Amino acid sequence: MSKRRNLKKEKQDRNRAYARRFKKKKLRTDGRPDGSNVTGTANNGGAAD
Repeated sequence: MSKRRNLKKEKQDRNRAYARRFKKKKLRTDGRPDGSNVTGTANNGGAAD
């Protein structure tokens, strides 16, 4: 049996890739996010960066 596709995850990845084109780059001073404006969880594939 072939591996099933995770449609929810695929849709999420496509949406992130699309939204990434419109996000403005954040200026970081120390190279790390400060943690005060974290959106989502730590396990969201780097979407909060």
